[in-house]
Amino acid sequence: TKYFTVKVTSALANSSTISATSIALGSSVKMTAKATGGTAPYRYAYYCKLSGSSKYTLLSGPTTAASYTYKPGRAATYNFAVKVADAKNKTATKYFTVQVKK
Repeated sequence: TKYFTVKVTSALANSSTISATSIALGSSVKMTAKATGGTAPYRYAYYCKLSGSSKYTLLSGPTTAASYTYKPGRAATYNFAVKVADAKNKTATKYFTVQVKK
């Protein structure tokens, strides 16, 4: 008889949050990255784009920093994304929309 030990991990999940979905111009939003499952350690990347734009801009990452604060430069609707990656390069992305008002 031969015995084996198998480690089963749950799928990588992204449960990141954002501090607000509506802010006044001059204020900031804070993205807080949180990953569960997968294989630690985790890396995070933070992205932003103006709503209607086709391409996200990388704000920070990949990094082990579990939060990022961004101050939008104009009144508009912004889309943010937090991408988490585990040690086996599995990824999960969570998206947010923030309205910046004058």
